[in-house]
Amino acid sequence: MFAIKNILKILKTLEATISRFIKPHPYLNGERSVLGIMPDWNPAEIIGVRPRPLALSLYKELITDSTWAYQRNNYGYKQLRSFPLLLSLAGLPYIDVRVSFNSFIPKDTPDRLAEKLVNYYINELKNAPEKHDKVEFDIIFSCFTLDLNERLKRLSEAGFSESELITFTESLKKLTNNIIKNDGLWKKDIEKINTLPNRRIKILSSDLSKVEKIHWLLEDCKRYGTLPFAGLARAGFIAVQFLRSMVAKNIITEQDYNKFLSSIATVSSTLKQDFINLPLSSFLQQYGHLRPGTYDILSPRYDKAPERYFNQSDKNVEEQTFDNFTLSLEQLSALKELLEKSGIEHDVISLFSFIKGAIEGREYAKFIFTHSLSDALELITELGLEHQLNTDDMSYVDISSILKTYSSSDDLLNIIKSSIDTGKKIT
Repeated sequence: MFAIKNILKILKTLEATISRFIKPHPYLNGERSVLGIMPDWNPAEIIGVRPRPLALSLYKELITDSTWAYQRNNYGYKQLRSFPLLLSLAGLPYIDVRVSFNSFIPKDTPDRLAEKLVNYYINELKNAPEKHDKVEFDIIFSCFTLDLNERLKRLSEAGFSESELITFTESLKKLTNNIIKNDGLWKKDIEKINTLPNRRIKILSSDLSKVEKIHWLLEDCKRYGTLPFAGLARAGFIAVQFLRSMVAKNIITEQDYNKFLSSIATVSSTLKQDFINLPLSSFLQQYGHLRPGTYDILSPRYDKAPERYFNQSDKNVEEQTFDNFTLSLEQLSALKELLEKSGIEHDVISLFSFIKGAIEGREYAKFIFTHSLSDALELITELGLEHQLNTDDMSYVDISSILKTYSSSDDLLNIIKSSIDTGKKIT
């Protein structure tokens, strides 16, 4: 009976919470919201549908509480900085889809049009919930592409006027040009992410306490890691969209598309080659901070359990060869003409340079920021062991409980144990 009463209480609280988030809000476009586990920053894929409190709270701290919104606004979208993207409902992560859809509206979009767009997007998702993991490809329009006019026919059929479509097109074009141009926002984010490794080393080599190191590793990870990573992820998405639109406009073939992507040397492809060519010790020195569960303290990093992840027989596989991608004179001419007609501030060579740089930059940024996060997780493990708390115990800690002791004289052990007890009750 006691358990049933508790469950009913939780369900009643959930009902009230969900009702509060889906009703109209004065600072949001859209009559209502829906919740999902895969739209936008896709918590189901990144931290899982039932994450432990530490993984969930780290994901919120580093990305979905505020960093995500700063990035969107910096890149020319609506200002949503006071809205958390991810909601924790009885410990389960859900994306507030209305907040997400608002954040993909260019900031100069008239409010009436923004309202109409968000309502359209939400209705489309409600009518096709199977698209919840590909909303940015199949439902919303978040950037200009070479085939945008054709794709916008969906809005025309849904009742959007010609003047609304022209206004929206120009907003998307202005936003996209500001991101992708040669001195655009993505280049600045590459510069920012490059400052993080030295800051990480400086913190780790200091005489700061473990709590202080955790605090500053995560602070730097937000400012110099996940913030530029979020920007480069946006640029990478736009890059792929441009490639897809070239296929749609019959400038390149599907085979050309795949060949170009396979010609790019990303962290993933370089890691495979380095594993084949480097001694394991050298390989782990470079890649050892990686772990399959990026935010999960229970997922050992490569250099802590190499025998779990690597088999020497894997070194016998053939080295990856990278395809050479070239455009014919006919393709070059057609793309040049389309770029000029569309008003994109790139020539053919610089556009492909952006596409290559943005796709590589996204993986590179993730590789860099996860080093700071991984080191913070190791310090959290050590902090627990100092107080006779094992890794499983620490997986139930909410990171905010550790971070708040940085600026207070509260008893660290009591705060951590209380957080663990709370975490175990809601998981």
